[in-house]
Amino acid sequence: MDSAIVKSTAERRSVDPVWTTIQQAAQAAAANEPVLAGMLHATILSQSRFEGALSYHLARLAGTTEVPAALIRQIFEEAFTADPEIGLAARFDIVAVSDRDPACTSYLDPLLWFKGYHALQTYRAAHWLWMQGRKDLAHYLQSRASSLFGLDIHPGAVIGKGIFIDHGTGVVIGETAVVEDGVSMLHGVTLGGYYFKPQAGAAPHPALILLHGFASHAHAMTGLARAAAANGYAALALSLRGWLGSEGESDQGLRQPLDVLAA
Repeated sequence: MDSAIVKSTAERRSVDPVWTTIQQAAQAAAANEPVLAGMLHATILSQSRFEGALSYHLARLAGTTEVPAALIRQIFEEAFTADPEIGLAARFDIVAVSDRDPACTSYLDPLLWFKGYHALQTYRAAHWLWMQGRKDLAHYLQSRASSLFGLDIHPGAVIGKGIFIDHGTGVVIGETAVVEDGVSMLHGVTLGGYYFKPQAGAAPHPALILLHGFASHAHAMTGLARAAAANGYAALALSLRGWLGSEGESDQGLRQPLDVLAA
């Protein structure tokens, strides 16, 4: 193979715009707030890659006397190395938060400060453990995340990428729930159980979850939920009116229910 082509491919793979943007934001924050400079250096500026920063920060938060941060970081690093899609999903999640949350001022914010993001990335490592049959350790990470961040996400759940959990307090996602790509949810969301009596033998949690924040998509989400229900799935479609001013319109209020369907 032509050496120039090999070099070009390697260079493209080394480009990581999310990580570069985070590093730049950390440098600016360290200059503006010297009190945070040491933490920013340890968490961001001394790390060579995004996954290293994420594993360091999550392990620092989750570490205990009995299970120190160094050991927890090894778990995260093992998961990130074995499944590169975890790091990719974590990047998609940061972009999703930045795009949809007006309180997010930079890519640095979710990584350092937003507990919905922290709980979601802890789930991703726990899910990898769960799929490897290491269920005790997966439950340990689930428990730590629930205690630290106030969200309870079962490691057996299936969650896509580009997920935005705003605030997140009281969010519960059960083992058999499926959350698709691009989902947004606020605090106090429970994905588990039924608002009606399930048929005998049915899974205890929704088999298909469709949540979307844009009011303009409510009709489509409802249609998809009905179609899923017709094919034997338990489906829930939720939309909120005027989420971040869909289609360029001004915010009409985040707490006005536009459409709720349980089928």
